[in-house]
Amino acid sequence: NSNIYHYLGDLFFQQKEWQYAEKCYRAVIKLNPSHDWANLNLGRVLFESNKNQEASSCFKKALKTNPNLALGYFYSAEIFVKEEKWDDAIKFYEKAYNLNADINNLEEKIANSYKKYAYFANEQAFLWYQKAIDINPDNKNLYYNALEIKPNQTKLYLQLGKILEEQNIHEQANLCYKFALQHQLNNLTSFNELQSLEQDVNSSSSKILQQDTELNIFDPNKGKKFLDKGQAYLKHDQIDLAIVWLMIALKFNPKLAEAHFQLGNALASKADYKHAANHYRQALSLEPENCWYYNGWGDCLKAIWDLKSAIAAFDKAIQYKSDFEGFHNNKQQVLELQKRWQRVVDYSEQMQQQARGEADDGSLRILMITPYPTYPPNTGGAIRMFEQIKYFGSRHHLTVASFIFDDADYAIEDSLQDYCDFAVMVKLGAPIEPRKVNQQNQIYHWDTWNMRKILGELSKIDFDIVMFDFIFSAPYHHIFKDKITILNEHNIESRIIKQCTEAEKKDIAEIAENISAVGSFLNAEKEYRLLEAYENKTWSNFTLRTVVSEDDKQELESRCNAGKTIIVKNGIDTHSIVPVNNEKAQKMLYMGTMTYYPNIDAVIYFAEEILPIIRGKGDNLPFCIAGRDPSTEIQSLTDKYSYVEVVANPKKMTDVAQECSICIVPIRLGSGTRIKILHAMAMGLPVISTSLGCEGLEVIDGKNILIRDEPQDFAEAVLQLRQDSELWHELRNNGRKLMEEKYDWHSIFAQYEQELMEMI
Repeated sequence: NSNIYHYLGDLFFQQKEWQYAEKCYRAVIKLNPSHDWANLNLGRVLFESNKNQEASSCFKKALKTNPNLALGYFYSAEIFVKEEKWDDAIKFYEKAYNLNADINNLEEKIANSYKKYAYFANEQAFLWYQKAIDINPDNKNLYYNALEIKPNQTKLYLQLGKILEEQNIHEQANLCYKFALQHQLNNLTSFNELQSLEQDVNSSSSKILQQDTELNIFDPNKGKKFLDKGQAYLKHDQIDLAIVWLMIALKFNPKLAEAHFQLGNALASKADYKHAANHYRQALSLEPENCWYYNGWGDCLKAIWDLKSAIAAFDKAIQYKSDFEGFHNNKQQVLELQKRWQRVVDYSEQMQQQARGEADDGSLRILMITPYPTYPPNTGGAIRMFEQIKYFGSRHHLTVASFIFDDADYAIEDSLQDYCDFAVMVKLGAPIEPRKVNQQNQIYHWDTWNMRKILGELSKIDFDIVMFDFIFSAPYHHIFKDKITILNEHNIESRIIKQCTEAEKKDIAEIAENISAVGSFLNAEKEYRLLEAYENKTWSNFTLRTVVSEDDKQELESRCNAGKTIIVKNGIDTHSIVPVNNEKAQKMLYMGTMTYYPNIDAVIYFAEEILPIIRGKGDNLPFCIAGRDPSTEIQSLTDKYSYVEVVANPKKMTDVAQECSICIVPIRLGSGTRIKILHAMAMGLPVISTSLGCEGLEVIDGKNILIRDEPQDFAEAVLQLRQDSELWHELRNNGRKLMEEKYDWHSIFAQYEQELMEMI
């Protein structure tokens, strides 16, 4: 009986027992080949099993029998989406919609397809997003997508702000309200409209434009009082409120030079340099001899790296107030940047003029872009990037461009001169634009005016390959889109932030107050989704992607099936690192960059949950934390616990390791593989790690490492190594042997180099 088979098929389908569901539906079709629902459901089963061609054939049979079968069109469209055939997807989705508008999320799917189809289809996409919002008004992504197409929709910003505020995402809610106000203010013509706007915003529970009795006695000839209000908010760093009141002041008195100047300052602080520049110019046109306006204008030009014009602006400020030292200092800073810029220009011109040579020696011209310093190579990613520089710099013509965060790090250029043709350090500068509501925090901060200008100049060189380390370097891909581009993914970064969704948000927020880098892990639920979407969109742009482990490769390929991904695992320099003679050493060692939240979390976790167990057993083994830029939270552990020591920015980690007998890796957040484990093993330190800490490495518990996840077990492993000399020597010797056999940088990069040579 076909009805029984069909009923059983539906039961198996609901339980996701695809194999049995398929057999049942095929039994129905064998009895009745033109059964529309059996063909449709068999197609759905095959679709779930990624058998798209067979599924498509089933949907066609179902629609041939029943041309009014809405789900037949819907699932056909789903296959077209997988194949990125947006035109066909739109046609079939809309046929499904005309037959049954109640299919779940159908309006959003149609809108997404129009958006992906072509820029000229954006108008249709926006209309469908509006329909989707009417049906599902609490879906934040619908607003983000709609506002990306049409960013001047006051009503949508107000609605989105209300949703975000209800979810206690106050910073983003206020940003939405600010955008709503700004767009409305641009069209404001009367005081009545201003009052109406105030009511609209207050009805959305916003605090950004508070009720004010002054508005009831508004005098259009006295915009000065609104200027005063804006300046008051500026003094208290309430920038969004300041912008609103300064815009109101200028709406009713556009010749207030000070309002233009202060609005320029406020907009510049929000990285809106385009509009800030306009207001600085307006202020100067009204008061052309005001030295402070020239100084503000100069700061704006410096931020966008129009250095020549910035110097001219500071010269004007000095002309009108020559005795003010600050103007001279500002000019001197830009002159220093101009020297650094000229150094890049000279190198670019030299490389453009330099012939490749009559005899081709097989060497490549490679540009390597990194989001943080590669020197000194003491921890994590810095070790990998420095070893990459050493290897490729010794065999090819290598240029390195790296972000730095402190003026002292400009000295890294000299430190790298023996390893590459040219290195330029770029201090993290002004973001290229104001942050959008749906823009990922880290990606936003890494896309800066100064790096864009420097890479734009370097792009004039005929590079064979451009390497980007970490997804945070990817915003500059468009500059080199005609080159062979490689993305070296040290981690799947979105996975790390996703892990933070389970962490104590209060802890992250408190640490972020003192460490700006930890701010990247705030609002983890939203930020990991945004970064995940950015990764999905960006990965396919690169000619080649590298990851450090099989786990990362599988995840990347599951989310991006275009292009090629290979494993270039982490390693260590076993030739230059000699095992330390530390049999009688006492300390436990943790190595890592101590502004990186997963490292901070690991250290605090060990100090607060594992060390007390060890101390409770009567063992007084000291704990040494060594790494780059230890934060206040890490430094304060030495006050809280007398047996904790912090070694900041060690020149040689082996000097620190000489006094340590064990390396501990109590990592709870992470992706990729931990170089700190390879480093420790190469130095002859036995390692105790969590499962996540040693994920992706070819290690064996009890042979070359101890793997423990619970605090009690971790503490007992430390005590065991203290008491069992034979086990300590076994782990030490086997760990070093593993590094020599499988993790030597030279052999790892030699294979990588071969892959690159085959691409040229």
